[in-house]
Amino acid sequence: MNKLSAIVGLAMVLFASEGIASPQLLGWWKFDETAGVTAFDSTPFGNDGTVVNATWSADGRHDGSLLFDGTQDFVSIPATAVASLDRELTVAFWQEGSPGIHDAGGYAVQAKTMGGGIAFQVALTWYGDIYWDTVQDRTYYWAPSHETEGGWRHWAFTKNATTGQLKIYVDGVLVRTDFGSTLSFASIDRLVIGAQTQGSYGYLGKLDDFRIYGNELTADEIAQLYTDGGLKASHPGPADGATGFDRNSDLRWASGADGVMHDVYFGQTSPGLFMGTQAATTFDLPTLEPNTTYFWRIDEVDGLGNTTVGDVWSFGTYGGSWPAGKYRNWGEQTIALLEADFNNPDSVYYFEDETRIADSFTWGLSTYLRSLATAYELTCYGVVLNLMEGVAIDALDGYYDPVSNGIGGYWLQPISSGPTGARLTDENTLLAIALLRAYQVTGDRAYFDRAENAFKFVMAHADMALGGGIWWSEDRALKPTATAAPTVLAALMFYEATGRSIYLTIADRLLSWMDATLLDSRDGLYFDHLRADGFLVDMKWLYNQTTAMLAYLRFHAVAGNSAHLGRALELAEAIEARWLDPVTGRVNAIAEFSYDIVEAYGALYQQTGEERWLALLQRILAFTYDQCRDANGRYPDSLNEVGTSPYTEWQLHKLASVLHMYWHAAQISAPGVVVAQSGPSTAVAEQDLAPDSYTVSLNTRPSAPVSVTIHPDADPDAQVEVNGAGVGTAVTLVFSPSDWEVKQTVVVRAGEDALDEGLHTSSIAHSVSSSDPSYHAGGVESVTVRITDNDDARLKGWWAFEDGPGQTAADSSSSDDDGRLFGPTWSFGQDGWCLDFDGVNDYVSIQDSDVSSSPLTVSAWIRAEQWPWSVALGVIVDRMDWSLLPRGFSLRAGQGGKLSFVVGDGLRWGEVVSPTTMSAREWHHVAATYDESHLRVYIDGIEQGSTPWSAPILPSPFPLHIGRSAFDANRRFEGRIDDVRIYDAALSAVEIKEIYEGS
Repeated sequence: MNKLSAIVGLAMVLFASEGIASPQLLGWWKFDETAGVTAFDSTPFGNDGTVVNATWSADGRHDGSLLFDGTQDFVSIPATAVASLDRELTVAFWQEGSPGIHDAGGYAVQAKTMGGGIAFQVALTWYGDIYWDTVQDRTYYWAPSHETEGGWRHWAFTKNATTGQLKIYVDGVLVRTDFGSTLSFASIDRLVIGAQTQGSYGYLGKLDDFRIYGNELTADEIAQLYTDGGLKASHPGPADGATGFDRNSDLRWASGADGVMHDVYFGQTSPGLFMGTQAATTFDLPTLEPNTTYFWRIDEVDGLGNTTVGDVWSFGTYGGSWPAGKYRNWGEQTIALLEADFNNPDSVYYFEDETRIADSFTWGLSTYLRSLATAYELTCYGVVLNLMEGVAIDALDGYYDPVSNGIGGYWLQPISSGPTGARLTDENTLLAIALLRAYQVTGDRAYFDRAENAFKFVMAHADMALGGGIWWSEDRALKPTATAAPTVLAALMFYEATGRSIYLTIADRLLSWMDATLLDSRDGLYFDHLRADGFLVDMKWLYNQTTAMLAYLRFHAVAGNSAHLGRALELAEAIEARWLDPVTGRVNAIAEFSYDIVEAYGALYQQTGEERWLALLQRILAFTYDQCRDANGRYPDSLNEVGTSPYTEWQLHKLASVLHMYWHAAQISAPGVVVAQSGPSTAVAEQDLAPDSYTVSLNTRPSAPVSVTIHPDADPDAQVEVNGAGVGTAVTLVFSPSDWEVKQTVVVRAGEDALDEGLHTSSIAHSVSSSDPSYHAGGVESVTVRITDNDDARLKGWWAFEDGPGQTAADSSSSDDDGRLFGPTWSFGQDGWCLDFDGVNDYVSIQDSDVSSSPLTVSAWIRAEQWPWSVALGVIVDRMDWSLLPRGFSLRAGQGGKLSFVVGDGLRWGEVVSPTTMSAREWHHVAATYDESHLRVYIDGIEQGSTPWSAPILPSPFPLHIGRSAFDANRRFEGRIDDVRIYDAALSAVEIKEIYEGS
């Protein structure tokens, strides 16, 4: 036997009693010394370390430990300790961080090569992340602060020689796996514990029992390192001392080293009740009492029948009641602060002082508006309504630019002194969500219209580049989760308000793109964004995950797909593991990234009934209010610290984020009236007076009758009646304590006729009265009513393209001349669905249309991808031919964006061409009229040219075409077309303007 073999054999014997017996243990520094500058290596190899500045502590995980102050403290280890490393290793140690470690940047160990390259290193933490690097490979794990400070944790980091896999274990549990290369650890000449090799970026806290192996330990071996090869059961679940435990869950634990069977003991004062012996390491409990402490113990039984008595653990159950009133009080306090700041231009928190505006300023306003909407829903306070109007209309209107790049959108900052900052899609879609919430609780159409404008801006930046998604900014540099996730939520809210299927399609496609492109399958969370060059940026932010969770929950509520609820649960678990401290309630993120936590987990509770989510929220809310708030009631940068940080111009968003948390907490389980629609209420005037309906119900038993009064809008252009009471007449529904669970149906019909042709929108408001004080007056969602008045004979054809995917373009006029699609694809248009034409061979044919008479109006929305060189080539709507005689008509565009309208009388052509041009890749409304004296063209509601013409149009025998010439297939449109209308009358300039404005 050679000398090395003898040493290895001796090492195996020596280490067998210490837990893991392994011939690959290269270095073991126990840090049990009490003085001196030497950290002894407990292997026979004798690679003792030199301690620089670090101090010995008697308080270790095993006897003593070494304390590092985060500056120039470290242990220098001889490189000979790792000289035999090839392509595989394990680094394992115990760690207890000092306060502040979570937000610092420090290294637990680093090894470098002779050339100065990284051989391996562990950063713990690097501002919250744990990095495990080997040669050219990296994986990371985001650790909540309770995993890195305030208690001992065992960490293990492995690299496999064959697969290149990198793994990270915490307390014996695998938390991260990544694939890497199989490069060798060549020529290591420096090894330092507690800092980088030059002594900088020091670790902050205690280290103990530091080991390096020349092989990859198995999961079982690492678990034994954590348990010290112990015979007792470990890893109790719920954790020892946990509170707010779900009363309908089970017990979980890790088996001891020799455990074959497990004796389970349980009780309220001690674990005195024997529950049975079993092989499984989980135990199903009966439903437990609320707000009660329980004790339990697991005794391990080995194969010979020997029993090892386990430790006694305890946990407390959820209290069974939700203090909504307390959270409402906290919300009212915070509103008072914001109201004072809003009206005080001398306040350092005054958020209309443009010199103090920070990035994402509109984000703060949107969060504030969402909070106010929920507060108004619960209180109907006039002051809250006034604040809503001040934020959404008076303030936000100062950020809206209707003309830049041909489409309206909100800037980050007010545009009174010229647009500043940028117009970002995430800001606009968050504003759409906030405005829709305001519309839901007030029924005020002004909020809905503004939400639509913001949403159209967002969807103008959606395309199939990078597989789908939405560009973040107008320079199209990246596609982020921060836009995609809230756009899903906004689309679902639009669907609930309108019932239009395009919004469900948008939500579904965006979620599919997020899961295919941005989802990290290893932890179930979403990466930040995908760059235009295809590079995936792997940062992760809390607000992206909670918004995605809300989107999945809302989709589940709308569509009933259990897969959406399952995905929301996966996100909830992953978010809790990475950002939330389930014991203290700390949120390891800045306040403005935490605003959706309560809404998301509250919605999860309401859809699952699992009490653990309420318990988690109680701890988060209590920590936020009790620990993060300062004497003035304001909050610091982060929700994981006491409120002592200096405040900045971000104060609006911090307060608004906390306000959002409190008011959504007040809303959970609050008594209220539920209005449920399968879609919008829709009726058709005079044609069939078709009704639609929705239901009204209560969500909790009242102590006295509750009256819900329904108020139809008396708008003469959109007359409706409910339950046959007559146009504009209010109807009252009554719910008694004995039949409060019965849903009552509201039937909606259109009036006899609207005053103006076309699509109209009305709303039905609701008010509530009861002597039960928990049911307040007002605050109930309104219902949107869409009425189509199509009995006017002037409208000869209307292809709104609202059908959605299919091969037919329905005619919404009384003519019923449906079109057949030949190639164009469905896309998002100026208002809902539209058709996208490729400019090669796509078109729509309407075979039976009798449109080609005099007088005439042709109207459409277009978004050209590019313009042909001639106005004659970009055909939009066409029914002309010149096979024998010039006859028919054609609306077309080209030559840099000019608009042309041409008609034939059998002898000659008459044409008008606009001198002005339209921009490509922007939506424009185009129209042309012939009134038997003039041809006129209109762009975006404004007349842009006219030509005298009095001869009647000679009808063409060819069918009506959209997107291509009926006679010449080489004349075709490239881009999107929406809302095509043809009238057998010449509409006035005022009527053209009304179509453009959507009125």
